Amino acid sequence: MILPLIQIVFLRHGNTFESTETPVQIGSKTDLSLTLKGQEQAQKIAGYLTENKLIPDHIYTGPLKRHLETADILANHFINAPVIPAPALNELDYGQWEGKSIDAISTQWPKAYQAWCEQAIWPIGIFGDQANLFSHQTALKNWLDDLSCNTEPTSTILAITSNGLLKILLTLIPDLALTLFENHRFDQYKVKTGHFCLIEYNILNKKLSIKKWNISI
Repeated sequence: MILPLIQIVFLRHGNTFESTETPVQIGSKTDLSLTLKGQEQAQKIAGYLTENKLIPDHIYTGPLKRHLETADILANHFINAPVIPAPALNELDYGQWEGKSIDAISTQWPKAYQAWCEQAIWPIGIFGDQANLFSHQTALKNWLDDLSCNTEPTSTILAITSNGLLKILLTLIPDLALTLFENHRFDQYKVKTGHFCLIEYNILNKKLSIKKWNISI
C-alpha cells in the first residue's frame, strides 16, 4: 500500500550579507541577491539531496532574487524538476523593522520583538499593512492544498523560501505551535540561512509532520 505522503524539503535561501557586513532585517520589500557564500550553500544542498535520495520532482520558489537564484542553482542539478513560482512562499513584509539591525529593533520595540520571536505574535501596526498572520497562513494552506490535488503520492517537493514564512509554517502544526507559544520557544525553531527542513505532508488528512528541522550541510 502506498502511503499518501508528500515529502517537502523547505529550504531557506543562502546568505545575502557578506561576513564583513552587519546583517539587518530584510523582508519582501528588500530584494537582495545571494552572496558567493549563499551560492555555495545552494550547491551543497544539491549534493546533500542527491546523496540522500531526496531528488525533487518539482521545485517551488518564492519571487525574490534570493529565492530565484537558489532555485536556478538547484535546477541545474535536478534538470527534470520544473521550477514553479509560488507567491505563497514569499517572505513577510517586516514594515518598520525593515533594514534595521536586531539590536535596533529590540531596543525600539522590546515587547513586540520578544513576542514575535518567542510566541509568533504578529506585531500589529509594525509589519506591512497588506498582509497579516491569517493571510499568510491561508496562502500557505492553499498552496499545500494545490499540492495534494496535483502531486503524486510519494513525490518529493523542494520549496525555496525565507525564515519568516517558515515560522508561519510552524503555526500550521497545531500541537507543536501551542507548545511553542505556551513555552515561549518559537525562537528555538528559527531556520538559519542555507538550512533546510524536511516535512511529510499527508494529502488525505492534510497534516504536516516534521522529520528534520534547521539542518545544516
